[in-house]
Amino acid sequence: MSAAFAALLLLLPLAAPPASTESSPAAPPSLNRILDQMEQRDSARRAGLSSYTCLRHYTLQNRRFHVSAELTARMTYNAPGKKTFELLDGKGPAVIRKKVLERMIRAEEESSQDHVRRWTRINRTNYSFAFLGRQTLDGRPAFLLEATPRQRNRFLIRGRVWVDAADFAIARVEVQPAENPSVLIRDTHAVQQYERLDGFWLPQFNHANSDSLWFGRTEVVIDSSDYRIDSRNPPLRSQAPAAPFPDAR
Repeated sequence: MSAAFAALLLLLPLAAPPASTESSPAAPPSLNRILDQMEQRDSARRAGLSSYTCLRHYTLQNRRFHVSAELTARMTYNAPGKKTFELLDGKGPAVIRKKVLERMIRAEEESSQDHVRRWTRINRTNYSFAFLGRQTLDGRPAFLLEATPRQRNRFLIRGRVWVDAADFAIARVEVQPAENPSVLIRDTHAVQQYERLDGFWLPQFNHANSDSLWFGRTEVVIDSSDYRIDSRNPPLRSQAPAAPFPDAR
């Protein structure tokens, strides 16, 4: 498991599998319009979000050695993107918590620094996109995109991105790292789901797993809860229909 990769997902713009892609009646907006709106709305949400705090609960399980560990932390976000953590509680082997879970937290703090944050944004500067279709995600219509990094580095990812059709916010990602963090690590994947809170889209859960030649299969689940949000201005109002797309037949 790459600590930097798991941490990266939690810095992206503000489960049951999604429904089948619709083949559908009404033409969707052009890809460029979706991306224009996605980037404009993301900038507006970032400008309006002053700070927030939440509880983060980390759970690690390694199947080969039957080892598990847990960690709870209070995360504080301050505009324009700086994150700090306060460790609250932990269970399981101390070496696992320090070498993996606490390392993930340190990697997320590092990745929130000013000189790194631009690489964590899903936009046309960092990625090229393809439109894959329309889906209903948690009862809301969404556009499904494929994101391909324009270059390889440890801060970028590749995979599928769900963009909420009403808010043009990233609602879900299913990705793998653009650059493998180690020759000893293979088949690394992650799913990150976001939830809409006071008009802002913030992480709900992250499920990442990878195979290591030495340690076998490792899974890390990160649940976020107890959000307390301080906003400067309300986000832009939704403009797209809130009703879900008809399911594909």
